[in-house]
Amino acid sequence: MTPIALPAPTGAYGVGVTSLPLVDQSRTETIGENAGFRHRELMVQLWYPITPATAGEPSEYLDELSARFAAVSSAELIPKEAPRLSPDFQFLIKTHAVRDALPAQDGPGFPVLVFSPGYGATYLFYQSLFEDLASHGYFIAAINHPYLSGITVFPDQHFYPQAQPKNEDQFLDDQFRTVVTDIQFVVAQMAVLNQDRTRPFLDRLDLSRIGCFGHSYGGAAAVQACIDDPEIKAAIDIDGSMHGKDYDRPIAKPLGIINNDLTATCDYTVKKLWRNTHRGYMVRIHKARHLDFSDLGVIIKRYYPKRPLLVRALYFGKIEPELAVQLTRKAVLNFFEIYLTGGSDADLLEMPRQYPGQIKITKKP
Repeated sequence: MTPIALPAPTGAYGVGVTSLPLVDQSRTETIGENAGFRHRELMVQLWYPITPATAGEPSEYLDELSARFAAVSSAELIPKEAPRLSPDFQFLIKTHAVRDALPAQDGPGFPVLVFSPGYGATYLFYQSLFEDLASHGYFIAAINHPYLSGITVFPDQHFYPQAQPKNEDQFLDDQFRTVVTDIQFVVAQMAVLNQDRTRPFLDRLDLSRIGCFGHSYGGAAAVQACIDDPEIKAAIDIDGSMHGKDYDRPIAKPLGIINNDLTATCDYTVKKLWRNTHRGYMVRIHKARHLDFSDLGVIIKRYYPKRPLLVRALYFGKIEPELAVQLTRKAVLNFFEIYLTGGSDADLLEMPRQYPGQIKITKKP
């Protein structure tokens, strides 16, 4: 296998990354063997702006345990006759983030974005998106949710696997509030981090500019957290079907909905969400499918360029994976530029002309 580099960040800053394991002392775990007697743990990873000339080795894309998980789970995404991914592929994917680098000290505090991944996924599969946002001056706190993420690995190497419920739909409905509360807890912890003199982020976060976003199940949870939490100013749902009931009533806060043709036309929960959105943008990326919004399309294409039609139709569309990542990054960045930094929507609305036939954008009001 040959090395693969993630799409390069497009902003002026370099990118740092560090880990932030958290424990919510106010909640007891409700899933798995720790249910009822251990506090809820969360694994959070931070991506943030650094001085461009900062020296250091790029961070590894996956830790060893997450690489093993990815090697096993990727079996669904590749043809049966193809060779299996070895966990060693973790060393072949090159990031652009420097581990534990000091944050940039110039300019005002960074706007904060909290991210939740899809059910069965991990935040590690969205790093090209986080790196790009950080290079434009944003501070990203991405969450792995124990038992709901594909694997949640902590720095001391203890980990939580994904739960295997008998009734997955019921399980996701039951645990939706858990994930929403996880997001709200991490939002609250950003204020603690901003005043922590033992870490390098003292007064570097602008807590008046907080947004949240997520993919799939995490996108639905991001919307709900935004509805519930006054500290969150705006949210983006990336190709996520909604849960709960609050999306079926008028929503005052600005929302971004990024999806593919299938979700936009067939998912009644997304249609209801958009109907009840008072202000925001619907972004439809043509010829994309559910996993094209992550790094996985780029990685799978590189190692398995002849993806079978069935696999491609289920998980990836006909769009080139690099273009899907590029469009997703631009749409997410432009949305938060509008609602967190007071920028114009000209760049967002220009995208259909820049990429004819690739993207459709609808604005409210």
